Amino acid sequence: MADSDKQILITPNISQTSFPQIKFVGKDNAPMYQTVQDDGTIAFSAAQGEVFSIGPTMATGTIFSANDISGVPLLKVLASGTVNVASGRLAIGTDTAVDGMALTLNGDGTSYEGIAFQVDGSTKWKMSTDSSGFYWDSQVNTMDINFRLRDSGGTQQKFRFTADGGTNSPKFVVGASSHTIPDGQAGIEIIDAGQSTLRVTDSDGNASSDFAQSGNDAYIINRVTNGDIKIRVNGNNELITLDGGNQTVTFNGEYTFPTSDGSANQVLQTDGNGALSFATVSGGGSDTNTFVIFGEESDNYAGTGSTGNANGYQFSYGNGAQNVSKSSSGADFGINVPVNCTLTRVDVVFANSGNRTSGTTTFVVVKNGTAQTGNLSTTHSAGIHDTHHTGLSHSFSAGDRFNLRTTTSSQQVGPMRMTAYFTPT
Repeated sequence: MADSDKQILITPNISQTSFPQIKFVGKDNAPMYQTVQDDGTIAFSAAQGEVFSIGPTMATGTIFSANDISGVPLLKVLASGTVNVASGRLAIGTDTAVDGMALTLNGDGTSYEGIAFQVDGSTKWKMSTDSSGFYWDSQVNTMDINFRLRDSGGTQQKFRFTADGGTNSPKFVVGASSHTIPDGQAGIEIIDAGQSTLRVTDSDGNASSDFAQSGNDAYIINRVTNGDIKIRVNGNNELITLDGGNQTVTFNGEYTFPTSDGSANQVLQTDGNGALSFATVSGGGSDTNTFVIFGEESDNYAGTGSTGNANGYQFSYGNGAQNVSKSSSGADFGINVPVNCTLTRVDVVFANSGNRTSGTTTFVVVKNGTAQTGNLSTTHSAGIHDTHHTGLSHSFSAGDRFNLRTTTSSQQVGPMRMTAYFTPT
């Protein structure tokens, strides 16, 4: 290998079957050959094979090709306008292609870098990137970006990003191509999705949840056995937890509803630790849904005699007068009941200022100024004592007046206090 190796050798091969040839030899003594093939193609080759070739016609066939060591074209320009690039990696703007990628585009970094698509010289769409993001960009106002996928039968299943004619905010639409989302409504709509409208899975794909619509009903479905559905606000605070294992509902992480209904007219009660249960509400005495009327007599004497000036209407309500004239002959005016109800119990406490150890005081129920049948009698004993009259059944309508009247002669057994229990009907 020396300067003496340098030469250019031309072999015309006139009247020979061999191709006309020019041999190029440099100082390195690694010859290159240029041949004119029978079809007029000019081919360049080396010891390892054909490097590239140029065709003589511009109307049909191959105009230019560059080949690998085995002669397979790596780059081929056809008269039809098609440029074929063989399998492998193509790098534009760089000597190094990205591993695993068939095409690498490398710009100069001065502005957006990417690919532009034109129709008749007008840019319609481009894919580009800069230092902050990656962009798929419709370059024409109101133009949609459509993706067309085909099922096994060849039917197109579209989804698209649409400008909706440029009148509304851009939307993402899946399904029927003719469907549009009304202005001001959801920006994402999935149409004709079947059982699962939207499925979300975890990082390994084992856990999944569906968001679905069926007719007029919407579903949120956790498909993991015993998996919960949690609605969070303010970071980690679970506002609502649907427990898939216990089949319970918990609000604000504090109280959990029972898993079955209670009985009629029961209410929810808490145990103070977040567990709710159905319970029957009870009021005064042993009756349910009871209200109480309280009355008092400040006089030491009780009875129908002149002593005490009550005429038997001993009890006042709210520290008021016992009867209409505050006299020993005054008439009843009682106190109204608010609803239809039944008097079921009367309790009377005697302060027993006279320390009666025997004798009896008898009361009668008065409704709207009229004494009712049945007496409420008390046998006195020494000191403070009381009496309990249960099992009563005096009916009252809303607005009726209730009172008690002492029907026995006056005795020094006061002051007294009374509680009457009513059950709404």
